[in-house]
Amino acid sequence: MIYYGCPKCETPMSSPDSMAGRKESCPGCGNVVIVPGRTDTLSATTPSPPPPLPMIRHVTSSPARRAYPVCQHCGARMRKSHIGRGSCLAILIGLATICVGVIMLIVLPVIGWIIGPAMIVIGLLAGGKRSKVWKCTQCGIVVSRA
Repeated sequence: MIYYGCPKCETPMSSPDSMAGRKESCPGCGNVVIVPGRTDTLSATTPSPPPPLPMIRHVTSSPARRAYPVCQHCGARMRKSHIGRGSCLAILIGLATICVGVIMLIVLPVIGWIIGPAMIVIGLLAGGKRSKVWKCTQCGIVVSRA
């Protein structure tokens, strides 16, 4: 059995000796890897080297050993983040709702004091959308975390 790792994502891989020199797909990232040949040309007096250690990469931030994804571009740790997005029309409707709320607050003495602040809060909540993403701590690449 030949033990090796993917050079792109460092997923540990193994193949039978008969696969030496052939191409195999990485189960972690799909990268095509050439199975390294076995070094059976060593003399009988030389001890054989120990099998290579698996190249598993854990990025943790808590004692519970919670693994985080790793950036495919630079290899750095990715963190949870949010991105705010909104359409221009929705933002304009929210702004108009805030303006109507302020006008009602000023112009209508009693009813405006009740309806005005409600309109302002509704206007502040309208018009935007937040998306959950993973963001690389080093290069800033953003990936959706659905």
